[in-house]
Amino acid sequence: MTLFEQWELVNYIANKDYGGNIIEPDRFKQLAVVVNMDLFKVKMGLPEDFQPGVALFRQHLDAVQRLTDETRFLHKRVEAQAVTAGVISYPNDYFTVDAIRYGYQRQVDGSPKVLWKPVEALTEDQYSERAGNYTKEPSTKNPVCVFRSNGIHVYPASIPQVDFTYIKYPEDPVFDYVQETGYITEGGSPTEYEWGVHLHQDLTRRILSYIGINIREQQLEQYAEQHKAMGD
Repeated sequence: MTLFEQWELVNYIANKDYGGNIIEPDRFKQLAVVVNMDLFKVKMGLPEDFQPGVALFRQHLDAVQRLTDETRFLHKRVEAQAVTAGVISYPNDYFTVDAIRYGYQRQVDGSPKVLWKPVEALTEDQYSERAGNYTKEPSTKNPVCVFRSNGIHVYPASIPQVDFTYIKYPEDPVFDYVQETGYITEGGSPTEYEWGVHLHQDLTRRILSYIGINIREQQLEQYAEQHKAMGD
């Protein structure tokens, strides 16, 4: 559903009307952004889901094919990501790395061939051990990287570019509307949810949950929380 359709549905379920008793469009606009990030946290593996002795979250990235399909739009690939002075800059929408590969070139039967090598992610301690070991030090055949605050440091620094895939943050939805006298109409430039249509009801229930808490509508809040507890 579109954001405007969702706004109408939220008002219908919350039993509001056009006589002034509606969920304010600007407040709905804010809530759409909030629940968009809430759902993202769920799909990535909520820290709140962690339980001692339990190895898995209820949902997390690529746990099953359905979750892989639901989050495929979050995978962003840069086939020729520049490595500047040994560093990959974090993209503005970067959340976490998916894979980094380097095309190592060598001669096979007299012809050049590209062999794709995974760039192994190391901790600082692991990198120190590798860098100080002549037989294990990073090379173009066995490249490594270290994640630091100013970027992803790739070793050896002579590597000019890599194939870089990462998980991005979902784009913020933007509820665009036109204020008329006593009512609103749909605006011309909304930014809709990137999530699949089958997840829009989940987003709607999350909005209702926030609204129920805000206006102390216990029945509305319980309705939304019940569906969330069921894994929606």
